Amino acid sequence: MKSSIIIVVLELISVGCSTTTYLSLTENDKETVRRELNVYEKGDYVGAEVTIVLDSGKEVEGELLSVRDSALILCTEYAATENELVNSVYPVTLVKNYVIKELTFEGSSYVWTGIAVGALAGSIAGGLTGKEVGYAALLFFPLGIVVGSITGYALSTEEFILYEIPAGYRYYFFKDLARYEEVEPEYLNLIK
Repeated sequence: MKSSIIIVVLELISVGCSTTTYLSLTENDKETVRRELNVYEKGDYVGAEVTIVLDSGKEVEGELLSVRDSALILCTEYAATENELVNSVYPVTLVKNYVIKELTFEGSSYVWTGIAVGALAGSIAGGLTGKEVGYAALLFFPLGIVVGSITGYALSTEEFILYEIPAGYRYYFFKDLARYEEVEPEYLNLIK
């Protein structure tokens, strides 16, 4: 019984920490990409966390600040404050569309958080039963871990990778995922 619970928890952890969807950005898949982008979860005051693989093989990662007709603008520090951005505390990078080979939108895994909360809840529930502490721990602690990992997995969002991006592709429908969806602040306008 114990070994089967451990196996289930380990499987959920491995699945929850490595969920990735690969989407080809060809004409046939554009609608699928749009649906994925609509589901993608970004913070209220920050852009999506992205990793870009360039034609040269180099990777650039950070927060998507802005989407232009011909380029994406990233800050290398995710969730930098406005003051940090204005004062150039962290590098801001302009990546031309024609050099982008692959684009990854990072997902959020809550499996470990779910396991921790489940273990704590299971321990507390075991202590509240009034039974012998060792018995309660054996029963409720693993149960809390399993329930927590399942809940964490259910709340996790997948990362997705866009590949086979046509040369010169315009990323206009990523604007909703940028920190500045409509108008760039003045200090970003200076980046060419």
